[in-house]
Amino acid sequence: MLSNALIALVVIRNSSAIEWGLFVKTLIIITLITHVAAWGNRDYLLQQFTLNAREHFSQFFTSILTRSTLLVPGAVILYWLNPESWTLPLMWLAAYFIYQSFDVLIVYERRFRQAAIIDVLGLLCIVGPVIIGQSAEMMTIIKLYLASYLLRSILLIILFRGIFKNLVFKLDGLHIIAAFPFFIIGLSGLLQSRIDLYTISFFLSDEEVGIYQVLIGFLLAIQAGSAFLLTPFAKNIMRSRIPTVQRLASNTAKLGIVLVTAGIILTRFILSEVYQIELKNSFFVVGAFFALAPYMYLVRIYKLYGQKRENTVVIINLVAAILTMLLTLILIKKFGLLGALIAAAVVQWLVVATYLTVSLKRAPDADSLS
Repeated sequence: MLSNALIALVVIRNSSAIEWGLFVKTLIIITLITHVAAWGNRDYLLQQFTLNAREHFSQFFTSILTRSTLLVPGAVILYWLNPESWTLPLMWLAAYFIYQSFDVLIVYERRFRQAAIIDVLGLLCIVGPVIIGQSAEMMTIIKLYLASYLLRSILLIILFRGIFKNLVFKLDGLHIIAAFPFFIIGLSGLLQSRIDLYTISFFLSDEEVGIYQVLIGFLLAIQAGSAFLLTPFAKNIMRSRIPTVQRLASNTAKLGIVLVTAGIILTRFILSEVYQIELKNSFFVVGAFFALAPYMYLVRIYKLYGQKRENTVVIINLVAAILTMLLTLILIKKFGLLGALIAAAVVQWLVVATYLTVSLKRAPDADSLS
């Protein structure tokens, strides 16, 4: 998220928001295809590794081979969208797929420091050439992304080279079935948070798409502060009684108001002074409401997980994604970029209202975990 913001800055300052907007459309497609091909593998494999640590190497390779079949429809989509220049995006997709597949090993073996260094090197592979004068045209940026993810994949293969001593490949259709719940949870969350960007990429100009991607990236980073605060305590929240959850939700909301206010002020300064993107005050007012929403409902999501009501979260995410898309289509006709942001904010607060309604009702044995 933040790496894309830095790359966007370099491209916009060295070229234009139009060029970045052109690239964002390809980035959206690659991200969606890769997310589908990932198929919830990280969380599913973490669960399986915990149950059977001795076989984790074989499960890892089986997952890669099985999920690679999901890249075939992605390749067809890339060709259909641009038959004249689809090979580079396809190679980028393959490199990104390999890179993403190592997420589970990074988490399982706690190689966070090494992974961070690899990501920085990959980022420099993109940013460095543009800074020193490389063209910032769309195809050039795609080449740099391809080189970046090839480098990251090679370095991760070297980092986890020990696992290749037990190289075992086999297709397992049951893997697709077993990992489906993890996939659908991740997909519903991705659509809920990004469907506005996906929608406007088809209807607004390249410059508007580029500007919106930068703005929404910063707003999502502010939203991510809620997860940063609460994720370490997720297990405790799941086990807590409802009155405790209510108090924590109230405190998180109050803290969120402070953090979001500071984040919006900083975002406005960065966009204006660094990116040289000037937006009306209304964007930041609406953006503040959009960014604040997760601080109001994330505690309640963890409590729903504790009550084994994950399906409720999936349904809310999917309905929210559909509503955001429909409302975006309606509002961008009259308000343009601001309409997309208004749609996202309105739906986020409908989500808040929904969680306030459903999350703290007692489920069977809801408090027995405390």
